[in-house]
Amino acid sequence: MVLRVLLAACLLLLASGCISTREPSGSNEGEWFVWRDHRVLAVEPPSLLAGPTWAHRLSEGQMEARPTRAQIDRAIPETAMERELPGAVILEGRVLEDGALVWRVVSVSSQGWHFEDAAIRVGSLYRAPRYFTDGRSTAGASFVTVIGFTAVRPEPQNFE
Repeated sequence: MVLRVLLAACLLLLASGCISTREPSGSNEGEWFVWRDHRVLAVEPPSLLAGPTWAHRLSEGQMEARPTRAQIDRAIPETAMERELPGAVILEGRVLEDGALVWRVVSVSSQGWHFEDAAIRVGSLYRAPRYFTDGRSTAGASFVTVIGFTAVRPEPQNFE
């Protein structure tokens, strides 16, 4: 019963546009992106490691570098910030040889506000370890994260 209610709620949110599975503006489904030269660029799909997916997935705690709250707040799209509109983006990343990641947008909470590009920019701050603890290379490993944009402009303070 709980599963049915959850499924119905997700379908309602999807139908109402509150949740989207759309890619960054103007892109095709399944494209992968990086933040380079101060912009989001489409790249070739990365290779995936052979074998069971669970054996090649990294967690947030395994990352060698992660974005800070301040870095995420600085990446909020200006138009969304002006309207105090929060947003969230689910990203799937694949690890490259140097520990950087390429990203695919899985879902975005608010369409048309450029949260996708902002999330890929924030994603560029992640760095994966070069090797798993057992010595295997992490190149091609998968990593999923949610980037939440919640900052609002501070209210001006009047000091008398």
